[in-house]
Amino acid sequence: MCAAQVCVVNVDRLSLAPSSELGALIRSSAAGAGESVSAWLIGAAKMRMRSDLGECRTAAAPWQGTSMSVFEQMEAEQNQLAGQVELVNRVDVTTLGLVAGVDTAYWSDSDGVEHGVCSIVVVDYASHQVVRTVHASGVVTVPYRAGFLAFRELPLLEAAVAQLDVDVDLFMFDGNGQLHPRRMGIATHASFALGCPTIGVAKTYYRVGDDDFVAPADEPGAWTPVTIDGQVLGAAVRTRRGVKPVFVSCGNWIDLPTAITVTTALVEPTSRLPVPLRAADLDTRSRRATLLGTGSR
Repeated sequence: MCAAQVCVVNVDRLSLAPSSELGALIRSSAAGAGESVSAWLIGAAKMRMRSDLGECRTAAAPWQGTSMSVFEQMEAEQNQLAGQVELVNRVDVTTLGLVAGVDTAYWSDSDGVEHGVCSIVVVDYASHQVVRTVHASGVVTVPYRAGFLAFRELPLLEAAVAQLDVDVDLFMFDGNGQLHPRRMGIATHASFALGCPTIGVAKTYYRVGDDDFVAPADEPGAWTPVTIDGQVLGAAVRTRRGVKPVFVSCGNWIDLPTAITVTTALVEPTSRLPVPLRAADLDTRSRRATLLGTGSR
């Protein structure tokens, strides 16, 4: 099982969270390249509010003093990690225990400062019963740019994962894994921090290049491969009759047939999304509404 318990953090003040093994794992994933962009962003988030305590120094950003822009360094990190992905199955669906759904929601306050909240809902695979729900919220400093979602979400993900007191066997993300220009969607990128098999389940199709998908038959469990440049990177999966398909792709340490099996097994009649992701989506919506009412402070 994958150990998801890392440390205890103050979820209301993400920037005060202590260092954890998760950040160290991200750092080590870019071995030989100095501190990764992912690790620096997490560290900067933790330091942001420490200026109130007279601790206003942070390490220089990894792109400072180089000719590379921040997004060029992010892309380099993605390319490096892509070579370490193992699309071999480590998930036995006959013994699969706990599956976690991860969803993140964003909003801006009246001053234009962007905030985010990440919710993780852990579900028993066999019974579909919710076992744990945790969340973390904080200021988001990385602007949205297609293909770089993980860099926005990793600091919040780390803070939420740190609260889990159960061992999770598999993480599902509201987003993509291999279905990405550099094969490094949020589900794949986060796997290196989690040390756990991951799946991406996206509600909409992320077009990579000029390739499109063929809609599957209107039957639960029907699916068609999503092929990019001749390589199968995911699947369009019909989870319920009469609804749009979802787009399943491997994150890491799982194969596509198993990812599809797990996804469809966790779907109930009330939603086209698997239970862990549906529950995480509802939780982020609720917490965003609450935080908006308090000014996100």
